[in-house]
Amino acid sequence: GGRRGGRGGRRGPAPDLAPGMMQAASAARENQGIAILRGMPEFEEMRRVVRANPSILPEILQQLGAVNPDLLQSIQEDPAALAAVLNEPEQGGDPEADLRSRGVARINVTPEENAAIKRLEAMGFPSALAVEAFFACDKNEDLAVNYIIQRLDEAA
Repeated sequence: GGRRGGRGGRRGPAPDLAPGMMQAASAARENQGIAILRGMPEFEEMRRVVRANPSILPEILQQLGAVNPDLLQSIQEDPAALAAVLNEPEQGGDPEADLRSRGVARINVTPEENAAIKRLEAMGFPSALAVEAFFACDKNEDLAVNYIIQRLDEAA
């Protein structure tokens, strides 16, 4: 028995992390403050409040800094990591409802439609643009290619 994972007798936060926490910490560029924040019981409620009213974030961070200045400094060093975790789907929530609340719709496609979209993506077009073009062109692949090329020309 004995030692596992080469950690020896050192005790750290890793064994106590919720499932998925390590991935999220890694995705947040290893920002320790973000990992601590995500582990707080109030985090989901804070995320809901900030999503409903983003202008309240500075006030919440100020309150957090009053309680834990080191945590606030860590979060302020990487605001992109904070934005990433605030925009993740809620834990245990309804992913469909989370997407709808952000104005994202789920579209069910047939296997044939999916294959057509995949062919557009295989041509090197961005996935979101391939889907947009396919449906904007009434599921006509040839028109979708022209649509995409036109959109890319406009963006250039």
